[in-house]
Amino acid sequence: MRKPFDPKLHEKNDKIARDIAKKAFLSQYNYTLVDNPDIYGPDLMAYQNDEFLGFVEVEIKQYWKDHKHFPSSTLHIPQRKNKFLVYGITNIPVPIVFCVLSADLKGIYWIEGENLINCQTIFKPNKYLDKEYFFDVPLLKMQYFDVEPINNERDNNESVKSQSSQ
Repeated sequence: MRKPFDPKLHEKNDKIARDIAKKAFLSQYNYTLVDNPDIYGPDLMAYQNDEFLGFVEVEIKQYWKDHKHFPSSTLHIPQRKNKFLVYGITNIPVPIVFCVLSADLKGIYWIEGENLINCQTIFKPNKYLDKEYFFDVPLLKMQYFDVEPINNERDNNESVKSQSSQ
């Protein structure tokens, strides 16, 4: 069972997650992230000195409230995102990083796709489905960095404002 696309969740979280990832990866690694023109593909494309490095898929984990404390020893990334491990018409594995932002938008955990596929999968409920498959990723296998303070990005994001005022 897979979670169906939810346009309201997408509108609420997509732009802010992309914007923060773009600024954070530029600041942390000097990677330039740009929106992927393929709206069905991974969220972002990463470049350094105009050289394509790979893709970045980003999401916000709402249950991870405080970036200084992750509430578990493992992080769950939906297995449905494994479609991005082999992407495009070539059917050849591509370099991709899966990023998870804290709900307070101040911390990022990330893992390379080639490491993600080696993680155990679990079948568990979530707030959207009775059960769904997830990669069960030990935090020790992930990279972490603090996001530099950004002028309250969530409040400045018009799509988030419109959602929260409804």
